[in-house]
Amino acid sequence: MIRRPYRSIGDATDLALLIIYASTVTFVIGASVPFVRMEPRLGHRWLEDVVGVVSGEKFEPQVHSLLGMTVTLLSHRDLLLGIILLTFSILFPILKLGVLYVLCFGNPARRNWALHTLAVAGKWSLLDVLVVAVLMVSFKTFPGGTQLAPQWGVPVFALSILLSMIATGLLKSSFGRNPD
Repeated sequence: MIRRPYRSIGDATDLALLIIYASTVTFVIGASVPFVRMEPRLGHRWLEDVVGVVSGEKFEPQVHSLLGMTVTLLSHRDLLLGIILLTFSILFPILKLGVLYVLCFGNPARRNWALHTLAVAGKWSLLDVLVVAVLMVSFKTFPGGTQLAPQWGVPVFALSILLSMIATGLLKSSFGRNPD
């Protein structure tokens, strides 16, 4: 049995905690495993060969994790996209999970702060998935037939977000009935 330093409010909190654990695990897995496979194309093989000779770039399929895409964007100085992806797909879900843990384990005096933070965060709760979707669609519209295919990290990441939303709903309903 999980022991909390403060009074538990019941089975809904225990279920929410289990869901938060599952969300944390699926977030870590989803962000670090193959997320997207990209096959860059310029439209004509001879053009790819010429550009490859001049630039040294190879037009080979590449597989990236969510973390890998973020690091690549930031290291190539694509700061706007890199910061957006980092903020809304990495940091935001980590912050939300942290707040959920505060609700389960934290001092009851911090519950109002945590509930308020979740209320504000709830308005942005699917923005992380939207950012990934927009990036994938924008890459698919590259000229020359560049192919982009989601990998198994995408549904695992989406499951993490869904689980955190379920846990948030459970905790809001639990603490809404009994604030202490």
